[in-house]
Amino acid sequence: MKSSAFLALVATLLPFAAAQQAEWGQCGGIGWTGATTCVSGTVCTVLNPYYSQCLPASSAPTTTISSISSSPPSHSSSPSSAPPSSSPSSSAPSSTATPSAGNPFVGYEVYASPVYAAEVQAAVAQITDATLAAQAATIASVPTFIWFDTVEKVPQLGTYLQDAANLQESSGQKQIVQIVVYDLPDRDCAAKASNGEFTISDNGQANYENYIDQIVAQIQQFPQVRVVAVIEPDSLANLVTNLSVQKCAEAQTTYLACVNYALQQLASVGVYMYIDAGHAGWLGWPANLSPAAQLFSQVWSNAGKSPFIRGLATGRYSMYVK
Repeated sequence: MKSSAFLALVATLLPFAAAQQAEWGQCGGIGWTGATTCVSGTVCTVLNPYYSQCLPASSAPTTTISSISSSPPSHSSSPSSAPPSSSPSSSAPSSTATPSAGNPFVGYEVYASPVYAAEVQAAVAQITDATLAAQAATIASVPTFIWFDTVEKVPQLGTYLQDAANLQESSGQKQIVQIVVYDLPDRDCAAKASNGEFTISDNGQANYENYIDQIVAQIQQFPQVRVVAVIEPDSLANLVTNLSVQKCAEAQTTYLACVNYALQQLASVGVYMYIDAGHAGWLGWPANLSPAAQLFSQVWSNAGKSPFIRGLATGRYSMYVK
């Protein structure tokens, strides 16, 4: 009887003993239904409300992303064991632009968005404290990146470039306009925080290429103004960690093809580009670093290793507020 009882107890406990996540595996988060314990030597660490990870006890952070971000991030991901395959490179258009050998920002003044300035001024008008209002007003002159997250906004780019060209001519100071290219079909595939206007199933890739063509056409009219672009926030980072999400897996080929098209076409008109690479709290873990490096290297190669592709843009979620 005692032997039978012991065996029954062991049989009951075995699933719990086995249900442990390996090092770097997900162990918790909103909606998580898997194991919530980690193998010996690792600690289940809360990174944000949606994602906890089994980190080595010696490297577990004392301050987590959830404690420094004011809003929960939209990515609940597990590191993949291998980088996704990349799409084959397409023929790049010939470029007449000559890239600068050095830092593209050197010798240029960063153009301040008039729309951002107007929003700051509107907010300042609501401040009753005169001293605070004066301090807040100075923010209007701080340069920002201008987001183009829908096709209908693209014609505004020509307005900004014309304004920058006029300012450059009147002041004698070269201007650089900063933009964010952000309109992939099935955008934000691992969440719904920033769904886009295009879907892959409804002519999405062709619509995206038309969106890029319109941006290129605007920039082409103002060769005297330098443009710097961040390419598609979150997109390729999702291909490193979120291919277990069906929407991301289905979008993989299209994401790669569209990003490749954007890189090649924008390079043809001399746009300096930085491919978005999420942030350290997302891809910075050892399990994600190597797959990410392989993916970004392949994307760069597929785009012809253009000298206008200058590196990666990284940041925190708070930097992605449009």
